[in-house]
Amino acid sequence: MKFIITTSRKPPNRVRSFAKDVAFIFATKPLTRGKLSLEELIERLNNDDKLLIIDCIKGNPSRIRVIDNKGKVAQILLKGVKLIREMKEKPTLKNNIPVVLNENEFSEKFSKILGLKLVKSIEEANKDSYVIKFVNEQDLFSLYLVDPENKKMFGKFFTIRKIIE
Repeated sequence: MKFIITTSRKPPNRVRSFAKDVAFIFATKPLTRGKLSLEELIERLNNDDKLLIIDCIKGNPSRIRVIDNKGKVAQILLKGVKLIREMKEKPTLKNNIPVVLNENEFSEKFSKILGLKLVKSIEEANKDSYVIKFVNEQDLFSLYLVDPENKKMFGKFFTIRKIIE
């Protein structure tokens, strides 16, 4: 499985930076969209691949559309975004796709939409991939990365208002 991460057309700088950060989390590189249509992007997907398109409102990332190779769309609605360059402590690049810490229904839903593996504890994770942990903050879920080697937590990267399947 791989992720193709891109933005809506002509994105502002903050959205481009956020796309790079999302690509960092998923251990890949963002695709510069140019004039590629949605259909052309979907054609690039293999069986288990996912296309993540980052949309914006008023210059800020507002949602991530997750599209599979059959064209099925799910949406992750965002509330607040913090770029890696704005963080005091920055995570280092890992080579493998992250896993999701299975602590609640929300993490199961997120994992299902993106096709990510669930783990019951941080100790189960491969040392060469991050663990995605969600923290519930007043019925909103904030995404953090945990390094399984030293159990250091990085984030919060963004807050999710809602997931629409």
